[in-house]
Amino acid sequence: PTEAYTRKAPVSFGAAPAPFDTSAADIMGWMIGHYREHVAQIADLVAAWQKEEPGGVHDASVS
Repeated sequence: PTEAYTRKAPVSFGAAPAPFDTSAADIMGWMIGHYREHVAQIADLVAAWQKEEPGGVHDASVS
């Protein structure tokens, strides 16, 4: 239910001095944001990977 997803509870993060009121929705928002930061890197990572192994198993252009 939405109420459970948005309900806040005190959560301790690392060495933070006090718990921070956090919901499942907050955590999912952070995860989605972090994922989206890395999506932009995928093309560069694949290109570098292919350059290391041209024509090999890792070359996605080889059928």
